[in-house]
Amino acid sequence: MGPFCGRGFITTDGERWQKARALLRPTFSKSNISDLSSCKVAVEQFLQSIPDDGCTTVDLQPLLANLIKTSLRFLIGISPNTSNKDERKKATDFIKAFNASMIEMGLSFMIGPFKFLIPKSLTTVAHKQVYEYIDVFVDKALGKTREEPTYKGNSNLPMQKSLLEGLAKQTDDRIEIRQNVIQRMMAAHGTTYVLISNTLFFLSRNPDLYERLRDELQYLDLEASSQLFDLLRDQVFLQNILRESLRIYPVFPIMNHVALRDTILPRGGGTNGESPIFAPKGTTIYTNQYALHRDEKAFGNDVESFKPDRWDSVNCKPTPWEYMPFGGGPRACVGQQKALVEAAYTVAKIVQVYKGLESRDHKHWEGEWKLTAKNLNGCKVVCIPA
Repeated sequence: MGPFCGRGFITTDGERWQKARALLRPTFSKSNISDLSSCKVAVEQFLQSIPDDGCTTVDLQPLLANLIKTSLRFLIGISPNTSNKDERKKATDFIKAFNASMIEMGLSFMIGPFKFLIPKSLTTVAHKQVYEYIDVFVDKALGKTREEPTYKGNSNLPMQKSLLEGLAKQTDDRIEIRQNVIQRMMAAHGTTYVLISNTLFFLSRNPDLYERLRDELQYLDLEASSQLFDLLRDQVFLQNILRESLRIYPVFPIMNHVALRDTILPRGGGTNGESPIFAPKGTTIYTNQYALHRDEKAFGNDVESFKPDRWDSVNCKPTPWEYMPFGGGPRACVGQQKALVEAAYTVAKIVQVYKGLESRDHKHWEGEWKLTAKNLNGCKVVCIPA
């Protein structure tokens, strides 16, 4: 992972990780992520790309992947939909190069010690394209900060709208800024759109749940600006649907951690897994969220079924370490609230615009894994206009 994205909040530990995390935190304050204007624009463009005849099958997953443009606006403060043809092409080429780098990274994870077999020529060009594109905006942000020196270290100024702008106010190390932007884009890449795609995959196969959700959200004011963040978080059934989608198919199905010192874990050893277990310094520990979220003790004996109402049951009260689609503890995903509110807005908008989604693909969900996991078969549906 390091050769592409360097040393940032994903790939470091200790003091370096604390610094990287601290650099990111201000940009993900509630006041900053509550602004859904960029998300609204991206969702409108997504809706315009869907056939409105009520009979054409469309795979929503690749269309939803274009929501990465929202991340690009949030991360570096520019719109890839600019009217300038040259700038639009540069943004498109950048996204292609970034996706190629992500595929290479996922392949490296899968083949492990044999990753040397991947031709370096295939990745060098893509990496170079990513660096050169981001560096242009890093230099612009640093130049702006130098011209307005009162920005640096002044916490009373208005909150920045892009991650890059926020980083430039806290450090003038262009490599450090670039690495953190890339790592944040890696974390954001796939998270939101895969969550939305999986959720629509389930709703298209459960028309009764779709109809119920539409009844609840049909008259919700999605144009409300100042209160929309809280309004979406207060929609219990919508939030339960997202929780259940993340439970069955977590976007990050596998995570790993390395013991920085000799550690004794309270459980995991013995014949029944209930005894302490020793993890020497340097031990890599993998957590499998896919298996964790199917623990019948935490979620009931129908763990393979999509049942959002289970989250209202007294029998479904998992601890933070039994349900952790975004990780847990200090290293939990700093952008999880942003991902959840954007997913909630997108799903709410879809159920308002379409009175139904008909599944046109009866294949089972099959994982395609990079840094995140998505359905190899996509989300093929017919969208029925209201």
